[in-house]
Amino acid sequence: MGARASHTIILFDPAVKLGSDDEHDPAVAGEFLRSLGKAPALLGEEYLEMSYRIPDNETWVGAYPNGLVIASFDVANSVVSHDKFAKKLLAAHPTSQVTALTVHSVSNFFAFARYESGTLIRARAAGDGEEYTNEGERDPALEPTFSADPDYYDPYDEGEPAAFAYFDSCFRPEVAKEESYYGLRMSKFRWKRYGFWGMLFG
Repeated sequence: MGARASHTIILFDPAVKLGSDDEHDPAVAGEFLRSLGKAPALLGEEYLEMSYRIPDNETWVGAYPNGLVIASFDVANSVVSHDKFAKKLLAAHPTSQVTALTVHSVSNFFAFARYESGTLIRARAAGDGEEYTNEGERDPALEPTFSADPDYYDPYDEGEPAAFAYFDSCFRPEVAKEESYYGLRMSKFRWKRYGFWGMLFG
């Protein structure tokens, strides 16, 4: 499975999944970024494709009746690492389910995290054969038990599919297929990467 993706999903009601017929609201997308203290410039609209790498100076936001999809490495990395920016994001959505993933198959890196009502439920991160984070209980439906020769075990082999499985679980079946997620309209914003100091103090 080749992929390079970084996405965050906020479901206002975890029981209601996102669908391809959900109508996107560009105004709500812009207001979401502004509520986090950012001043983005709208570039236009695009359909989300899972394998497409979002440019470093762009953030894509899809705003739907029951949730938000944010395509941005910085935001996904922030949520996984639970830094100051992530805490601000979680505080703004205290009753929501928040799921983030970032995957780079070329470097065999993956990371994902899920929060329920602000509480971390599951988080894993690994790269180059080394596991950095493994918190919370494994969900057997999303993370099947992986059996392999421990001498050759690489956490990426099970972690990358699990990252996408958590992401898929936020969507209705007609959307979560073929790793593409076509049909989800999103707004593209010019949003300068805030980097380490911005995440710490911004």
